[in-house]
Amino acid sequence: MRFLDDQAAARRRTRLCLALLALVVLLMALASAGLALVFLPREVIDYLGGRGATLVKTGLVFTGIIAGASFWKVRQLARQGGEAVVRRLGAVPLDDQTDPRTRQLHNVVAEMALAAGVPVPRLYLLPDEPAINAFISGYGPADASLCLTRGALQLLNRDELQGVVAHEFSHLLNGDMRLNLRLLGWLHGISLIADLGQELFSDRTSTITRVDGNHLLGWLLGTVLLAVGGCGLFLANLIQAAAARSRERLADASAVQFTRQPQGLANALKKIAAHPLQGRLYHRRARSVAHMVLGDSGASWFATHPPVLERIQHLEPDFDEWQLERLRAEALLPMGVAYVAGGTPPASPPPTAVALPVAPALADTPLRALPPALHEVLRQPQQAAELLLALAGTPPAAGGGEGARWVNSLHASLRLPVAQLTLPAIRQLPRPVLRQLLIDLKAGFAAAPDLELSRYCLAQIIQRQLIASLAPGRQRLSGRGKLAQARTAVLTFYAVAAEQSHDDVQAARRAFLLAVARTFPGLHCSYAPPRPWRPALDGALAQLAQLSVAARTLVLEGLLCLIEADERVQTAELELLRLYCTVLELPYPALDEYLSLADDKLSQKGGRSADTGQVISAL
Repeated sequence: MRFLDDQAAARRRTRLCLALLALVVLLMALASAGLALVFLPREVIDYLGGRGATLVKTGLVFTGIIAGASFWKVRQLARQGGEAVVRRLGAVPLDDQTDPRTRQLHNVVAEMALAAGVPVPRLYLLPDEPAINAFISGYGPADASLCLTRGALQLLNRDELQGVVAHEFSHLLNGDMRLNLRLLGWLHGISLIADLGQELFSDRTSTITRVDGNHLLGWLLGTVLLAVGGCGLFLANLIQAAAARSRERLADASAVQFTRQPQGLANALKKIAAHPLQGRLYHRRARSVAHMVLGDSGASWFATHPPVLERIQHLEPDFDEWQLERLRAEALLPMGVAYVAGGTPPASPPPTAVALPVAPALADTPLRALPPALHEVLRQPQQAAELLLALAGTPPAAGGGEGARWVNSLHASLRLPVAQLTLPAIRQLPRPVLRQLLIDLKAGFAAAPDLELSRYCLAQIIQRQLIASLAPGRQRLSGRGKLAQARTAVLTFYAVAAEQSHDDVQAARRAFLLAVARTFPGLHCSYAPPRPWRPALDGALAQLAQLSVAARTLVLEGLLCLIEADERVQTAELELLRLYCTVLELPYPALDEYLSLADDKLSQKGGRSADTGQVISAL
């Protein structure tokens, strides 16, 4: 799985950048403590235990100030979710789908969300930004918000929108959004020292000047703190830019894996490069999200993205600098003027009043299988909440039942996609209503101990996504456990999966042993499914969450062998697969690629089932 190797490499580079950021904080604290020795009276230094003790204590105080401010900012952003970031830039919700271009964007985002196995993010628009740009914010998939500029919505076609959305979803699956919010928090803490120096420099809040009347001392202290904070902020911005460039390269490669065609993202990057603004945002807070956007036009040292020509050439190797300059020259010509070197004039864009065609790829997604009336239900928060309860198996309230009727009419493979489509509407509900919805879901889940595996997985995924929407800061998984430490949990997990997805005991045993051989080569064990299986599966998943990414990946590979054992993918197996990847934060692009290869092998054997094809297309 090359995707996971690239992701691990990006994580290593990111950890290095975070270590350098921590070093900057320590150097700032040390410099501030050294300044304290210069400005503090001799009596205070003696009271603190001498120069060495004063240096340590004041250093710890400054470190605590920076860390405390950073932690507070991260918690604030995590508690508010991704919507807080986009609203700070003046973004407005893009819920109305009457405009053809808006409806096209909603379709593209829904397709990508269903392919990735994550909740559909809520869409926002920056109406005052004519540049072509986009970014996704949030602490995790369940509270993600996707924001596009007016220029991106108006100037990008469907293939280019797919490339842009796939790029942003790659950030979502790679955990970049959580990193982005943490970087924002640490930059806030570091800038606090510079802000404190600015206040003292301006002689507005200095207690020293009011008590002693020594204006010069306050001015000098403010100047020095401003210099220390400014140097720290300079270095922190350099580190932030380096971390962002590393993640952008991975996101570009992952976007191609999503869409299976690099041309869409490459053309979108060409339009960004040729546009007069080159992705530049006008908002005064735009610099704070520079590391989150699709395209950045910052200076070379602080550039949060690789050069756009380099990014295009990774996607389209034959593209050169001359072609880029030609595109920029053509973009400066008014509509109707011939292209450079006597080319034909550009075609006029289609009027927005004309319904845009649906891409052929959409015919293979679950969106086409849903009736129009159900799409309307999914856009209404209250109706979407009732539908979500029915999907999780919760009995309807008195006077309800409409959601249950919709669920009964759906094919089993469409239940999870429909659940993901309800999230944008449900997130519009007040927090007390969301809490009550979660309580009802848990009560209904506990009252139905005989749920089949498919419905169990669906209910678990829904509950976890709602919890993540209510408390985004809890979306954290940083286990470092070894695979050998969770061997019993892995065997329990495989045994439940084999028993619940196979009617024949011999077939279940064969699938179980294949999975064990893949994950634990040479291990001899017996096939013994636990009774009852629900609490055993709950405990196994909790233990697997403590594993490292590499160990979780090995367990995933064994589960894939178990699924492929009978040469068909059943709905219950797919839902367990989705549950495993959702709980343990493993990316779906690699999973989709693996299953596609397995499906090709089954096709060559002549044993490919109709259920397999239907499920694969739903990924």
